[in-house]
Amino acid sequence: MKSIENLEEIWPKVEKLDKEDQLMLAEKILSKIHQENQSRKTKSLALSDLKNLGSEIWKDIDVKQYLQDLRQWD
Repeated sequence: MKSIENLEEIWPKVEKLDKEDQLMLAEKILSKIHQENQSRKTKSLALSDLKNLGSEIWKDIDVKQYLQDLRQWD
């Protein structure tokens, strides 16, 4: 909740800025968010990060039956 309190404290000051300064502030905020997103995108993933990805798809499937069905497909 501290960030909400900070925003409520800062917002009246932002409203007092002229439009040009408000635009510069918005550009700086968007630039910071963009930079943070870019640094997250460049983070490399390890193969172990993919563990259990999509496991919910196979949750109710009998693996032995599935493989047997595949083998009989020919």
